[in-house]
Amino acid sequence: MKVLMQLLKTYYSRYKIYFQSTGLYLFASIFSAIIKVLINPVMARNLSYQDYSIIGYFSAFSILFMPLLNFQIVTYYLRNYYIFSKEKREKAANTMLISLIGIGAIMSSLVLIILYFYLKINEVEYPFWPFALFTVFQLVFNNFLSLLQVTYRLQRDAKRFSKLAIFSSISWLLIAVLLVVVFKLGAVGSMGANLLVAIIFGLYSFKKTFTKLEFDFSIFKDALKFCWPLFVSAMLWYFLSGVDRVFLEKLNDTRSFALYNIGIGLSGYLVIIYTAIAQTFEPDIYKTIATNKYRKLTKIILSINTINAIPVFIFIILATPITHILTGGRYTNAADFARILSLKNISTGFYYSVITVIVGFGFTKAELGLRVLGAIISILMFKLLISIYGFYGAAWGQVLSFLLMATFGIMFIIYIYKVKMIKISN
Repeated sequence: MKVLMQLLKTYYSRYKIYFQSTGLYLFASIFSAIIKVLINPVMARNLSYQDYSIIGYFSAFSILFMPLLNFQIVTYYLRNYYIFSKEKREKAANTMLISLIGIGAIMSSLVLIILYFYLKINEVEYPFWPFALFTVFQLVFNNFLSLLQVTYRLQRDAKRFSKLAIFSSISWLLIAVLLVVVFKLGAVGSMGANLLVAIIFGLYSFKKTFTKLEFDFSIFKDALKFCWPLFVSAMLWYFLSGVDRVFLEKLNDTRSFALYNIGIGLSGYLVIIYTAIAQTFEPDIYKTIATNKYRKLTKIILSINTINAIPVFIFIILATPITHILTGGRYTNAADFARILSLKNISTGFYYSVITVIVGFGFTKAELGLRVLGAIISILMFKLLISIYGFYGAAWGQVLSFLLMATFGIMFIIYIYKVKMIKISN
């Protein structure tokens, strides 16, 4: 027993920073989830089937618009943080912020024009105003928050990261209750609360990150060169995880569409485990790749995804009573969708891990190729499954699309590793 205790103490002291960081990230994520879980029954009593349909429909477009509004340039900062000197890091951060302002200003106008005509030409029943504006500008301001969060993670400042997440959750709670419960604004109140929180914390993040008015064109050019495959790839993500709702809207079944979107929301709470663990170890994934420690890399990936799978299986068993409680007994039928869609958290976790490794190796174009292949397969799969099985086909399509992509990615990593080993042996 003494030997075991000594081993545990040694293990803890060696990985103390990881345990502490994971604990803080997990606490912040759990706190944010608890806030949403506690308020969910109250929100459900004040949101109609139509409200949930609108929220789900426009949130799907967020997946498509996000890369258009940031060009994925924060990933460039993440990958090069350990390579740049302290001075260049600061210059890169300032350049990223100015770039995000320019990209956001130009692309938000373009996106809104395209979305307006899309809704009009396709005679979509959901109105353009104000939901399109809420969707687009929330993403614009969230870009500044994302850069600050990445900075805190790279600096291993889990305490500040956690405080930021906790205060944003509390702010959302207060504003959402005011707009949805008190003023009875429905979908307008729910999406409006998201926008107001994004503006408040986006401006705060900009102030905390921006140190000097400087723009290094060479850094910006290098970032675009590195990120353009990721930008295109991120847009293709929509066809893996968002296009289903465009197909489903055409079925003209508001009730089932609402239950489907509620199922997506409930299963989404499970993401907190993966997010907390991934945020802790993502910098180490890049570091192990840079130092050729592939055995350690494999252990990290397996640990992340094993922990991620445990709450999913628990949720599947308890989905019905959990859905009943979280929707105030009003939308219990969403449990069937939530149960299926929860499996997506496992396949998505594997996919994210695989893609992080591929990007860490610098194969951004290969990642783009994998996403193109996945997008084509997913579109065909969603059309087939929805035409035969309707909303349940869409739910299983969500799970299978990421499982296929993770499989393709693993095959590519194995190929990279074998090629590298052959070069070393020669």
